[in-house]
This record gives sequence, C-alpha cells and structure tokens, in this order.
Amino acid sequence: MNKNDALPLRSLTGELMAFDGTRLFTRTYKPTEPARAVILGMHGLAEHSGRYEHVAEFLTDAGFVFETFDLRGHGHSDGARAFVKSFDVYLHDFDIVLSEVARRHPNLPVFLFGHSLGGTIVVLYTIIHQPEIAGLVLSAPELKISESISPVLIKLAPLIGKLFPKLPTVVLDKNAISSDPAVVRQYDEDPLNCRRGIPARTGAELNRGIKNIESQMEKLTLPFIIMHGTSDNLADIRGSQKLFEQARSADKTFKSYDGFYHEILNEPEKLRVLTDLREWLISHSG
Repeated sequence: MNKNDALPLRSLTGELMAFDGTRLFTRTYKPTEPARAVILGMHGLAEHSGRYEHVAEFLTDAGFVFETFDLRGHGHSDGARAFVKSFDVYLHDFDIVLSEVARRHPNLPVFLFGHSLGGTIVVLYTIIHQPEIAGLVLSAPELKISESISPVLIKLAPLIGKLFPKLPTVVLDKNAISSDPAVVRQYDEDPLNCRRGIPARTGAELNRGIKNIESQMEKLTLPFIIMHGTSDNLADIRGSQKLFEQARSADKTFKSYDGFYHEILNEPEKLRVLTDLREWLISHSG
C-alpha cells in the first residue's frame, strides 16, 4: 500500500493479496495534518474505487485518512469482470484489507463506508464479524431485492448462477446513476467500469447476501448513518428504512435526499451530502 501512482497529492496506491492469491488494488489518501480517524471505503457493483477521489479529498481536508480498494473483478484488481463465485469471498477480501488498515493505524478509530453493493458487504461483514470499529456510513446500500425482478427468476437465480455462472444478465441503467448528464457520460465512458451484463452468479450471490442481512438486521448494534436518495431506482430505499427500523443500534441516523438518484455523492447537490457525512464522522470521532 505504498506504491506511488498518478493520483492527487497525499495519495498512494498499492496492492494486497487475497486468501486465494487474487491481487487487490488499494488506494490511500492522507490528510496533511495528524488524522482524527480512518475510513475504509467500499465502492459499488461494476465500478471502482477511483470514482471516490472527490469524496476522499473532501474528507482528508477534514482530517480523515481515506482507505479504499477495488473489489476483485473490478477496476485494477484481478479477477473476471464483476464476477464473484460466492458472496463470502467479498467478505474474506474485506477482512484482509480491514486488518491491514487497522494494523497501519492502530491508534485511530475506524469507520466503514459502503455504497450500494459496498453497503451490502459492509453491513453483512459487521453483522457476522462484529468488528471493533467506530461506526458505519451507508450510501444507498443494496438491502432489498428489486420488485421489478420476477419472483420466478429470483427463485431460479441460484440454479442459473450454478449452471451458467458467467452468463451476462442485467446491464445497470446508466441513466439511474445520477441526474447530472456529465456524471452519466463519464460513468459510461470510464474503461474501468463494467458496462456488460452482470454475471448470473454475481447476481445470485448478491441476492443471497441481501437475504442473509434481512434475516438478522437486529444484530447491527454499532453507530451508523444511512444516506439514500428518494428517486433511487437501483437500490430500493425501503431496504435502508427496514435496516434503520430493525437494527438495535442506540445511535442511528437516517437521512433521505428528496429527488436524488442512486449516487447521492455524484448528484448536483452533492456538497450537501458530503457536508452531512463530514459532520456525522466528526461528531463520532471522539
């Protein structure tokens, strides 16, 4: 995690090896002054960590270290594009990176940040492993299987994923990403984003991860904030609302943004979201 790269000032890139030898590409952004806390960020499905540079810069200016990495099969990391054999693999990879982040910042509180699929990973990891961290930040987490998907298809998804694991299925709707046409264009033209159909196995495993969370939401007890746009057509806001209601956390916050699309941090009024995020992190950093 200490190899220089063509990134903004105060940033480093590197790599870690997953349990099966898969190379995971990492990014570290550091503040110029002593840090108040560290944030481990997790991007969404079919994108990559480089799309959060503006978030990292905003938070490092507020005194936070921002650590992140590309999921296997995403961005600069190894693996078939957007493919995962089991959702457990994502959890194993996340555990390796979190352990390294905690090792390198032993005296700083650690927050986990997850957007969309990243939110699914962060929530399920926290429920299962109960890590000693300061809290969670969830940006439009994927916590509810879309009602637009046929119940029959959902039921058959595990079988299709097993028989034809890399069969391309749904292509993510680029126009649902942001209401800003420039963001949509940049997303669509970014060669590091996967613009093909999501592999059948990946979709089936995402559904399995969501169901796993739904069955044990009450086990989430850490402080957390959920931030979700009301016009999100990629991650159902009702999943976020259900987690907020069922989690046993004594310290929990829900912020909805009227008319915002899926990527609330890439909407025209993103400064409002970033400010809310910064204030929550500062208030929970001790």
